Amino acid sequence: VIARDLQAIKKEMSEQKRLAKDIRAAENHIVHLNALDDYLGQFRLDLAGRIRPLIAQRASALLSMTTASRYSQVDLDQDYNIRIYDGNRPFAIERFSGGEQDLVNLCLRIAISQVVAERSGGAPINFIVLDEIFGSQDAERRDLILNALAQLSSQFRQIYIITHIESIKDMLPVLIHVELADDVTSRAVLL
Repeated sequence: VIARDLQAIKKEMSEQKRLAKDIRAAENHIVHLNALDDYLGQFRLDLAGRIRPLIAQRASALLSMTTASRYSQVDLDQDYNIRIYDGNRPFAIERFSGGEQDLVNLCLRIAISQVVAERSGGAPINFIVLDEIFGSQDAERRDLILNALAQLSSQFRQIYIITHIESIKDMLPVLIHVELADDVTSRAVLL
């Protein structure tokens, strides 16, 4: 009986040593993962710090084009909160009308697309799709947006605009009309 108990104790001690070794290995792994997390966090901040000004610069140029230079500067803080300069004073985006907010967000989306396209390192992104971007804009601003998009056509060879606004459709060089063919099928018609 004593020999059997001694054997069980030795087996238990061996198991405890193995578990202690596994715990030390796991703790070491956690230290390395925490260090990696810190390095990746620093890299993310560094990368964001380099890209954020470029995005703001591109969005500012687009905003200037689409507002006839009324607003010409967009600023992004470290958390990417948006400030728009009215004259020489920055204001939070919430200060501006819904249409102006939509326009700034459109400019930022396009600016982000430009930066991603440039930095992707792979095949260039040749097209952009914009869905219902004109609803909150007046006629003058719609014209400015279309002119800005025409200027972007050298970078984005294909710009798809989805809209239900008839006056916009008349200003586009190529139209694809999507209509219901029956209850479950749609058809695209080149106009």
